[in-house]
Amino acid sequence: MNSGNHFADIKSWLDNQNLARDEVHGLLDRYREQHEGPFVESNRFFVASMIFSALFFLKYFGIDFNIKIFELDFVDIPNSYFFFPLFSIVCFSYAALRAADATYYQHLIKLISKIKLGDREKVIARGYFGGAMISGNVIDVWKSLPGSGFKFWYLAFATTSGAVILAVCLIPYVTGFFFLFSVEPIGTETEVLVQRLVMVFFLVAAISCGGYALAMQSLDSALEEAVV
Repeated sequence: MNSGNHFADIKSWLDNQNLARDEVHGLLDRYREQHEGPFVESNRFFVASMIFSALFFLKYFGIDFNIKIFELDFVDIPNSYFFFPLFSIVCFSYAALRAADATYYQHLIKLISKIKLGDREKVIARGYFGGAMISGNVIDVWKSLPGSGFKFWYLAFATTSGAVILAVCLIPYVTGFFFLFSVEPIGTETEVLVQRLVMVFFLVAAISCGGYALAMQSLDSALEEAVV
């Protein structure tokens, strides 16, 4: 153990365990439960992040929403030019961290399935975590479709979907930088400085969280190394 490769250590442990097939599936069921919580939570906070970004830009371009119940303002966020992008960035950061958690359990499920069930094509593993992005499931299927027409659409989809997903994920960052460089914050000089410093802090945190989530996605190389 303690090889320096976390997945190699897990493989070493699995090799020393004489697990029956039902015990392996029981272990996979536990990891599936561990995956589902952060996966669902990540999606919810990501959607919330997009909503706050949308509200920020709508307000910036002159569209405001006032929801009233019995003449009382139901939604009335003071200094929303600051709080909308801040909420968006915070939600996105949390979504990225939870996505990284979910990805970790996906890797564990793939590793256990491959070692104990011979699941080298990830057929069993995908049944446990599923929920792959459309760029994963659809492209995998379209690779196998015959005909030049389908191949053309596959190529068009493959070359644009990644860019679209990246652009969507950059929206919370855009709101933060937009606030810093295109919005005049409300308040005294000291309050304006504090708002800008807070936004810079959370932007740096969001960039770190996003990088961590991407790093978890790229752990497949460590996973393959562990199984060799």
